[in-house]
Amino acid sequence: MRHRTLAFLFLAWGGGCHNSCQALCVRLANVVETDCGITVPAEDLAECIEQQAGSESRDDRKTCRTSNAKSEIRDEWTCEDMAYFIGAAAPADGPTQETTTE
Repeated sequence: MRHRTLAFLFLAWGGGCHNSCQALCVRLANVVETDCGITVPAEDLAECIEQQAGSESRDDRKTCRTSNAKSEIRDEWTCEDMAYFIGAAAPADGPTQETTTE
């Protein structure tokens, strides 16, 4: 399952992401899977990318550009926040604390 999601992430990153908020969907999915152990279904990632397309996300793109680095994601987002943004449900017994790099 993880390999399928990673393959989808690669395809989405390479061909489907045209703005910084769409790219943030992909980065968040990667971090939430590797750091939090939350599996992001391919359909949830595709929906996140679709929701961040077009003029609806235009005002958010500057924010997405400035917070798109994995280190910033890890510093600023909790596992629950990332799962919510992507549309994946966090497991009831899984990690929910902020991950920090020091």
